[in-house]
Amino acid sequence: MNSSIENLAARLSRLEAESEVRRLFTRYMQLCDVPQQEADFAMQLRALFTGDAVWEGVGDFYADKFGRNEGADQIVAMLLRYLPPTAHFVVNAHLLGSEHIEVDTDASRAVGRWIMQQTSIYVDRAPQTIIARLRIGFAIDAASKSMPDAGTPPQWRITHFQTERMLDANFDAVPRTNLQHVQEPRS
Repeated sequence: MNSSIENLAARLSRLEAESEVRRLFTRYMQLCDVPQQEADFAMQLRALFTGDAVWEGVGDFYADKFGRNEGADQIVAMLLRYLPPTAHFVVNAHLLGSEHIEVDTDASRAVGRWIMQQTSIYVDRAPQTIIARLRIGFAIDAASKSMPDAGTPPQWRITHFQTERMLDANFDAVPRTNLQHVQEPRS
């Protein structure tokens, strides 16, 4: 094959990988938002991680608060301590910025870095905004990688999630009740 076509194909693979990583991580954040309307969100969360994934808090505050969770089942169990039906948040929303995604040369692994703003109102009605630095490792799921001609793109999974708290601030807030959820647009 012509080397310029090979180079173009490799660049396209990395761009597609970057897009899939972004989509996967955005889905993770959506599933961690509250209120949550999807009944099977715990199973959906689990499907985002490799079986041997690691989720850990780093730095003085988050290392103690979250520790190190190994394996998708342990990660989801830890997350469910904060998500419905556990009474922890009334409202919890995540915003991501300062994105930087690096995809390896064969487009099978990636590392993403974000600054996350998490604004929450807890069940005791205390509002808080947290700013955290995130570093997330991703890889193509081994099962989907072994079937490249199946007609579907390979499935990316989170392999290593690290979060470090940088800042938190309390503020006055008026939570909205009876939120109307945005519906999918009709085409």
